[in-house]
Amino acid sequence: MGCILVLGLFFRLLAAFFSKGFGMIDDHFLIIEQAQSWVDHVNINNWLPQLSKNPTPPGFSYFYTGLHYLLFSLFEKTGIYDPQAKMYIIRLLHAFYSLLTIYFGYRITEKLTNLNYAKQVGLLLAIFWLWPFLSVRNLIEVVCIPMLMWATWLAIKNEKGNFLYYACVGVVLGLAFNIRFQTLFFSAGFILALLIQKRLKQTIATGLGILICATAIQGGIDWYIWHIPFVEFKGYIQYNLQHATDYINLPWYTYLLLFAGVLIPPVSLFLLFGFFISYKKYLLLFLPSFIFLLFHSYFPNKQERFIMPILPFVMMLGTIGWNEFIERKKFDIKFKKTLKYSWMFFFVLNAILLVTISFTYSKRNRVEAMRYLAIKGDVQNLIIENSNNSDGIISPRFYLQKWPLEYFITGNTNLPKVCDSLKTLPDSTRPNYVIFYEGIKLPQRVAAMEHFFDLKYDTIIYPSFIDDLMYRLNPNNDNAVTYIYKITGSKE
Repeated sequence: MGCILVLGLFFRLLAAFFSKGFGMIDDHFLIIEQAQSWVDHVNINNWLPQLSKNPTPPGFSYFYTGLHYLLFSLFEKTGIYDPQAKMYIIRLLHAFYSLLTIYFGYRITEKLTNLNYAKQVGLLLAIFWLWPFLSVRNLIEVVCIPMLMWATWLAIKNEKGNFLYYACVGVVLGLAFNIRFQTLFFSAGFILALLIQKRLKQTIATGLGILICATAIQGGIDWYIWHIPFVEFKGYIQYNLQHATDYINLPWYTYLLLFAGVLIPPVSLFLLFGFFISYKKYLLLFLPSFIFLLFHSYFPNKQERFIMPILPFVMMLGTIGWNEFIERKKFDIKFKKTLKYSWMFFFVLNAILLVTISFTYSKRNRVEAMRYLAIKGDVQNLIIENSNNSDGIISPRFYLQKWPLEYFITGNTNLPKVCDSLKTLPDSTRPNYVIFYEGIKLPQRVAAMEHFFDLKYDTIIYPSFIDDLMYRLNPNNDNAVTYIYKITGSKE
């Protein structure tokens, strides 16, 4: 197991040092941006009611973000101010933390089956192409995974544990809940599996442990900030019920297709098959993941990251189930060769993706635009011009090291009205830079802006290779070339 952990750490360290930036909106703007703003005494997104005129619980857990607030506060006290230096440290911490997933996956498989299966599962969890990149991100759907794996390992390690032991199992599941609310469905499956196995005392103890941990942390934080326990959890439920169809609505089988693609076919089909045929023998592994999958398959809003918490369980149980199926059946030499070539294809393609993704600077154009302006040091406020699209693109101001206002120009914006209102602002608060996203119709867009402001071209920021490829494949990815113009004056 030691070699597997070292291998897993090696690629995670590569990602920690070379895969800068952020993966998705949530892993930066709800964690890093939010925490740093509190350190800077700025209440972006109005999460803190004490600094808001009309405070409304945003429906997010403050626990994981709060840990980053403490970490950023420590950085300030120790003289670490550079945003990239802070993120190197944070990615390194997450890289080491993520090794728990490999360790527990190996131990669970070894306990339930044998050493050979454990090595295979450990290797998949160590070098599967997505894990190093995701493991160093601040994505709560991935950060909660070690807690889910830990709780599962504790239950499998000691099936006859006493009441206190299983209360501790519940506490670990409660920690996962405090990071990601939706892991409650995993915990529900966990408790149901114990109940089906007629382990009543352990069922009660686990449920009590979850309740104690959730009340102490989530309830306690909400009481401290809002003076109402679990107000954020309630807000989270209300928001998702009201906006269930506002985002990406896809068919119920979307996540099955996602697993089939991400896990690289045809091996992905073997793993999915192995996962589903193992439901009776490995109920404590299967049922929590299945209920989690069932809920997310039913819920209209489907985003890839939502299903990430159970991906290691699908890989682990899929490997076990498929291997046991192969051993039970007597396949001919031709089929065994097919299996061999399938796994060869898997590892070759996985190696290519692993190296590529582990070196990818994600959202480079947006991060480097802010770093460039930070060096300039004269930013007042910003105009973000994305008129080729209907949505504005939020800037990662964490890297700018200040919190200017952003005025968004989209395809739905009344440009004369917005620009005329901006010209009435005092000189000290007026925007003095325009950031244009995409090169499509750029001369026309610049010319339209020059009806109201004198612009001077400043610089161009390119996305990373993978970001550029993703943009070319689907322009909805906000990874386009970025153009920065300085506003040198206003036109009356």
